[in-house]
Amino acid sequence: MKDGRPTGLLRAHRLVDADVAAYAFRSRCQKALAMLAPARSPRRRAPGTARRLVAVLLLGAVAAMAQPTEVRGVVSHVTDGDSLWLKPADGGPALELRLEGIDAPEICQPGGPESRDALAREVLNRTVTARIGGRDNHGRSLATVLRDGVNINRAQVMEGQAWSYRYKHDRGPYVGPERVAIALHRGLHASADAILPREFRQAHGPCQPAPASAAPR
Repeated sequence: MKDGRPTGLLRAHRLVDADVAAYAFRSRCQKALAMLAPARSPRRRAPGTARRLVAVLLLGAVAAMAQPTEVRGVVSHVTDGDSLWLKPADGGPALELRLEGIDAPEICQPGGPESRDALAREVLNRTVTARIGGRDNHGRSLATVLRDGVNINRAQVMEGQAWSYRYKHDRGPYVGPERVAIALHRGLHASADAILPREFRQAHGPCQPAPASAAPR
């Protein structure tokens, strides 16, 4: 902060939390439906009682997933532009967090080190609040990270250091900030050759993983 004003990534507009919360709730509803919906039989429909039971289970699962857990702590390590480790203030082992709703370039991809460094400048060795709402396929906790009231996930996209995370035809919760970054040629979008991380992996394969000893505990 300088003279009470945000600097660097913190120049990004402050997030209206309701927008992202609604997106996250909708996404979790879709996941719950996929997990709980019974297989349909072409000859026989499920009895009404069974359908009501599925509905009750669905509502319970969605309610559980919709409640984020807040953890306050210090960022001890930044892996790349959308992954970091958080040391909880109340003790315990460091948590590996994946910034929910964004997709930063692979660390071996052009723009990857710059994206990591941009995130590190804003959060490394600083106190943040993580709103954790689930896990990804690699076991990392999905989180929205806030520092001084600013949504860092959104700021990474706004500054052109990551894309809004896409899933099938859904362009993700930060497509608005992404369009701003593209229009202003910020960060990754300064180059016409910038490609999505999944496209980079398809063309070049995954980056070589860091040694296990490099992960903080």
